[in-house]
This record gives sequence, C-alpha cells and structure tokens, in this order.
Amino acid sequence: MGGGENYCEGCRSFGCLNSELESKRLPKDLNHKAITFIVETLAKAIDIKYINPNVLLVLGGGISRRYPDIAQKLDELISNNVEVTVAPEQSKSSAFAGLYYLLSRG
Repeated sequence: MGGGENYCEGCRSFGCLNSELESKRLPKDLNHKAITFIVETLAKAIDIKYINPNVLLVLGGGISRRYPDIAQKLDELISNNVEVTVAPEQSKSSAFAGLYYLLSRG
C-alpha cells in the first residue's frame, strides 16, 4: 500500500504501510488523535487487501509493544480478531512465534 514518502527498511520501498507507521518513526508518546489515525489507516489497509474476517491478525514488533492501545482499538474496529505478538522482545523476527501459535492450536 503506497501513499507516503518514508523509506521502508523491510521491503526497501518508499511509501509502504510499514514505512509510514513503523514504531521508530512515531513519537514516543502518542495522543488519542494519533492512535486513532494509525488504527484507521491499518483498518483501511486491511479492507483494501480484503483479509478474510475469520483470519487472526497479529501485530508484531515495536509498534505493538510501545502502543498496546493500537491492537485493542483495531480489534474493536474490524471484524478480525487482533492480538499482540508473543515473540520475545529481543527476537529479530516473530515468525517463529506465529508458527508456534498455529501449531499449538491444532
């Protein structure tokens, strides 16, 4: 999803959703207006991509740790269930935690 000027260190492009909303680009303290903007932007991206409402969405990385209200408000706004990653803070990837979660449910 494009639309901004920031460079994404993940996908190496400009203007992707991550480049606009990643936690290191956000101020340390977010007010209600900023959190609402982030949640509404995430909800629009989910709607544009049409993510099946039965799919669990897991927010990972620093944004979910620094701003837990984002996951809670997003969960209230969209049909999908939203959870915050259970990956340890020191891990570079939360992929293993997602796989473990899926395996433990089966």
